[in-house]
Amino acid sequence: MIGMRVAGPLPSGAGCGALATGLVQVAWVLQQLLGCLAHRPTAFLSWEAFEQADSGLLLSEAFVSGSRRGGCQVEDARVAVKAFLTALPDPLSANAVDCVSAVYSPAGAALLRTGWSSNLNLISQPCLAIKA
Repeated sequence: MIGMRVAGPLPSGAGCGALATGLVQVAWVLQQLLGCLAHRPTAFLSWEAFEQADSGLLLSEAFVSGSRRGGCQVEDARVAVKAFLTALPDPLSANAVDCVSAVYSPAGAALLRTGWSSNLNLISQPCLAIKA
């Protein structure tokens, strides 16, 4: 999981801070991955499209609050991955967000910014968001 959202009781402005940090971090991680790979796999924000493909990279989000674990980001990441794996083979059953209107996708924007994809539709495509 590349992007992380923070959920739960937060100090004023914490969500905005997490968003700003996440925008930079997602693009950085994707850029680093590109530098390590011999070829660029297709990136997906949609579970259905990823599942139908032979290979690729699925970007998803997780709702994780560090307040129960003392704010440890490494532990939050473990919790997020465990929640995703627990939801398999149907991670859509654990999707925390039902998008009923157009979205702005930070993950899609990062894919465009890093040159991972040139598909402009990614900017408005929601991704799977697992509640951990």
